[in-house]
Amino acid sequence: MSNQNYFENNIAEFGVQAKAKSNRLNMVGTLRVVWFLSFLIVFVYFANIRQLELGLLSFLIFIIGFGLLVIWYNRLKFSQDQFQNLIKINEQELQRLNMDLGQLPDGNEFSDSKHRYTNDLDIFGANSVYQLINRTSTIPGKDLFSRRLKGEQLPVDHSDYQDSVREIARLPQFIQDYQAYGMHFEIGPEDYDSFSSWLEDDGEMNLVKRNSILLYVLPAIFLIGFVITTVLSITYYTLLPLIAINLYLLAVNHSKTSQVVEQTSSVVKLLKTYIYHIRLIRETKFSSSFTLSLYHNLINEANDAEKEIHELSRLLDHLQARTNLLHIFINIPLLLDLQWMSRLSQWKEDKRDLLKSWMSSLAEFETLVSLGGTSFLNPDWCYPAMTDEEYILHGKGFGHPMIKAGTRVYNDFTLRGPSKAVIITGPNMAGKSTFLRTIALNVVLAQMGGAVCASEVAISKNMKVFTAMRSQDNLSENISSFYAELDRIHQLLNYIETGNKVLYFLDELLKGTNSADRHRGAEALVKQLISLKVSGFVSTHDIELGELT
Repeated sequence: MSNQNYFENNIAEFGVQAKAKSNRLNMVGTLRVVWFLSFLIVFVYFANIRQLELGLLSFLIFIIGFGLLVIWYNRLKFSQDQFQNLIKINEQELQRLNMDLGQLPDGNEFSDSKHRYTNDLDIFGANSVYQLINRTSTIPGKDLFSRRLKGEQLPVDHSDYQDSVREIARLPQFIQDYQAYGMHFEIGPEDYDSFSSWLEDDGEMNLVKRNSILLYVLPAIFLIGFVITTVLSITYYTLLPLIAINLYLLAVNHSKTSQVVEQTSSVVKLLKTYIYHIRLIRETKFSSSFTLSLYHNLINEANDAEKEIHELSRLLDHLQARTNLLHIFINIPLLLDLQWMSRLSQWKEDKRDLLKSWMSSLAEFETLVSLGGTSFLNPDWCYPAMTDEEYILHGKGFGHPMIKAGTRVYNDFTLRGPSKAVIITGPNMAGKSTFLRTIALNVVLAQMGGAVCASEVAISKNMKVFTAMRSQDNLSENISSFYAELDRIHQLLNYIETGNKVLYFLDELLKGTNSADRHRGAEALVKQLISLKVSGFVSTHDIELGELT
């Protein structure tokens, strides 16, 4: 079955499932109305015949039954949304097959015009590599994936990492389920940053330590006093001093409690995403060593991530309940705000570092899902052999990942050793720039640990891609295009001087000046780059520059 048929069949199947869930939702919605009306009739009947006890019993039964119906409805709604998400995911995969990327998230928030290659290679933005490969949903997942695209935090052992990508690529339903769960509860970067600030803040720990004894003594005294006053028919006014003390404690700590609520109000959604992701991971069998290391970090007897994150989610949910009107009447005598703050503080003190580790593992799973999904989408792509030898770039059938397979042009190419300058000449529209981007993009993908658009590839691990292709003027900063080119070349030379093994890609060198100066300047630069023992590519219209070979 072709990929296109696979995705189209999924859309049809998930559409049927979503429709069935929708019908059941309507049925449960109708049951809720019937249940409510039935309660009203029964309650009014018992009220008319003066049967207060039976009326209260019917009310209790109604509350329990209605609660169960709400739980049923919410589960059906989540299931329906899951199928809708899966439909959307398969539609997006069809868009990727056809290189119709306009509706996909473009990752423009991660773009950096000063980066050594992302702007020239269309890594982020419209019709970008990010749109083709990205299948992340959480802020940590997006952040790690974008760093990998920028050549940061790359895998240490490419062989193990490639094994994990291959394994994930063989699990297309896992890939889609992982994405779909992440689409239920999305939060913004500001919410995540706020949560991160709370995670690092020890303020409530100091709050709890100052009031640790009072948190348990005062509610106990109040409850004992309430029982005594009730049994002995003493006026409840005797409890006012206790209420005043509790109010004082709540008021003194109100600002800190409100801050914690504000910092964590949205992150409960992220925690629920994590819970579903961990459950899916738990239900899936993995065999590759890197994936198993992530699995065992999340799921082990000592600290089970699902259980602990669920506990954190529960505590935050309870703290959010302080906005409920009924909460006020319970909060004052029992100091509920401070009780939840105390438990949150203890959880954070015990599990904070573990939570960071779990979030890192889950972000890594999202990156694996993105690379595995790309490999599944493009079964003709290969996994490169990554070597420690310097300046090795060998490949058969190199193609541009962003060009549709039917129109893509493939080339074989080999470069070995430092101090090599590959000069590419030809007329306009001959494909010089496309060839440079083809090689550079495949090097970036290879170093990320994923498959590359080629039939056979061997690439050095330590080469750092640096491009100078789209130098533009900036009138607001009084920068001409020629000056922008010179500034980019200056950045390249500085980057080389820091000891990086640079693989450079220079497109139409010094195009902002006259032909004579352009030739002399380009020749001098190429000779300087060769003397610095780095290798790379230079495209040019100047036939004279080609004679340097």
